[in-house]
Amino acid sequence: MKKLYNIRGEHLATVTETPNGLYDVKGVEGTQLSYVKRRGSFQNLSTFKRDFELYFGNELERILQKQKNDKQNQTNIFDYL
Repeated sequence: MKKLYNIRGEHLATVTETPNGLYDVKGVEGTQLSYVKRRGSFQNLSTFKRDFELYFGNELERILQKQKNDKQNQTNIFDYL
């Protein structure tokens, strides 16, 4: 069982792999995805994640770290004045 998060780190859905290689996605109660309950292939899961901008925990950590690094590497316009 893996959790899916939005960019703010809110747990919105849970993914479970079935024995036959399909994925069950279920929205978390009390969230905007609470109505979601679907089963599909890895490609369906990837499309669902992309469409709803959801990430597994390790993916979210990488994205947030990259954003932090990009922010630190930004130059300040006042440095050039």
